[in-house]
Amino acid sequence: MLNLNIDTLIVFGLLSLAMLSVWLPARLVVLKIPVWMGLFGLSALGGFYFNIVEAGGVLYLAALMLLCHLTVTEKFPAPLRVACGFMVVGLVVLLFLHAVPYFHNPPVFDNVYLSERSTAYTKYWNYDKAAAGLIMLAYFGEICRSAVCFKNTFRLAWPAALITVVVTLSLAAGSGYLAPDFKFGTTILVWAWGNLFFTCVAEEMLFRGVVQRYLSVLNPSRTYRLFIVALVGVLFGLAHSGGGPVYVVLASVAGIGYGYVYYRSGRIETAILTHFLLNAAHVVFFTYPMLRI
Repeated sequence: MLNLNIDTLIVFGLLSLAMLSVWLPARLVVLKIPVWMGLFGLSALGGFYFNIVEAGGVLYLAALMLLCHLTVTEKFPAPLRVACGFMVVGLVVLLFLHAVPYFHNPPVFDNVYLSERSTAYTKYWNYDKAAAGLIMLAYFGEICRSAVCFKNTFRLAWPAALITVVVTLSLAAGSGYLAPDFKFGTTILVWAWGNLFFTCVAEEMLFRGVVQRYLSVLNPSRTYRLFIVALVGVLFGLAHSGGGPVYVVLASVAGIGYGYVYYRSGRIETAILTHFLLNAAHVVFFTYPMLRI
């Protein structure tokens, strides 16, 4: 069953607009507040009004933003910035694990069969995880702000992105985890909205935009940086252990691909879009989330 009411549309619509506004010129502010921050504030207020976010959750997210600010502000002492960085990762991981009790994430897909051959699919739109993704994107995202930058970035990234999608889905189909199964419709469009903004942005910002980025700067050698790509990719796979051992392997392969795309381009957009394109090809052309035996 697809559950998408007006409360969810308002709160997550504003959150999505806040993410998109991160790509606006950095100097664009309203009443001295960055546009993304104003939209995020409206989303959080809406979440509080509609009982998606409790007051404790709003304070938790505000604390996370403060720690991010301390981490990226160079005028603060390096030890303080490093300590705040570790705390940022810790707070974000708790949000990813839904271990912070102040959020009531709505189940948008509840035991839905996207096709006759697919297993049942249940998916919550997780405000805690999505908000963490927005905050990390705003403070740590290495993003393009010009057409030339986008053109050069994707010229570097598209071959690795294509290989990642083809190899991962080929392994999944070859292992019997998936089977060809074309489908499209309104339900898929709703899935795409949630997957891009509330899954791909958050996961790529944590694993690639923060962990891979900051581990990579410890040593400039190519060998070390490629090792970090592989290491973070495997960690990404292990984070999906709830799907079983086959899924861990497939997610690890995909994670290494996302990491290499980010390594090649230096911009988080490429990793986010590669992640989304793989997931989109999966849901449109194959059984989703997996083949029903």
